[in-house]
Amino acid sequence: MASKEPHIPLPLPLSGASETRSNLEKAYVSETQTSAKYNAYAAVAQREKKPGVAHLFAAASQAEAIHASNHLAVLKQLGVNQPRAGSFPGAAGPSVQNLQDAWQSEAFEVAVAYPVMVAVARQENQSYALHSFRYALATELLHEVLFQAALVRLVKGYPDPSTRCPICKIGTFARLT
Repeated sequence: MASKEPHIPLPLPLSGASETRSNLEKAYVSETQTSAKYNAYAAVAQREKKPGVAHLFAAASQAEAIHASNHLAVLKQLGVNQPRAGSFPGAAGPSVQNLQDAWQSEAFEVAVAYPVMVAVARQENQSYALHSFRYALATELLHEVLFQAALVRLVKGYPDPSTRCPICKIGTFARLT
């Protein structure tokens, strides 16, 4: 009896410099850099006594590291064993500035970077890369929304999401993550 499991095509071997391979390398650099950047932003939010914002940045940093790991796994399948990793050479500013930067970065990845990478991987029939890019895109969309919500709350002077009401002792806002 035939298996009812869906057929997932294996990626075609890439020869020379393919656009998908190049996109994976760029995405790997970007995700490792962003993970480091969000860790720095989390430390600033902690120092500013904004634990909800710190938690959001720390969680997003972990997600970016997962994206990088997924991209790396596909790169290794394509014969790229030691791609260049990104780092965060800059300095973290105040949390409002960091949230603005994070929101804009995620918006770019959602609107421009990952849709292009998805289209190229689809065109080159690179199913593993396509899966990695789609997974990252879906998560980056969530990051964009969460960073925007946190930024709006901070700019409007709302308490940090983990702040409890001094009267009822109930959290004033749900956690951002």
